[in-house]
Amino acid sequence: MLEKRIEGRVLMRLFIDSKGVIKKSFPVESPHPALSLAAEKAILSIKFKPAKQKGKPIGIWFEIPIDFHLVNK
Repeated sequence: MLEKRIEGRVLMRLFIDSKGVIKKSFPVESPHPALSLAAEKAILSIKFKPAKQKGKPIGIWFEIPIDFHLVNK
């Protein structure tokens, strides 16, 4: 992606189960398919706490943006 100078924001949609485990994920918006793949790999390293409703853990869908920026060295 560095050679092609591609950067931008990937909006990922996730389903987190009642144990905080990612069960489904897919890109909703992305400037390039390669960034979508990188975003999918990146979210696997994130640890989540389950959402709660009335004190009990529940599964939820939500969206998370992942930004990719080129850095000049």
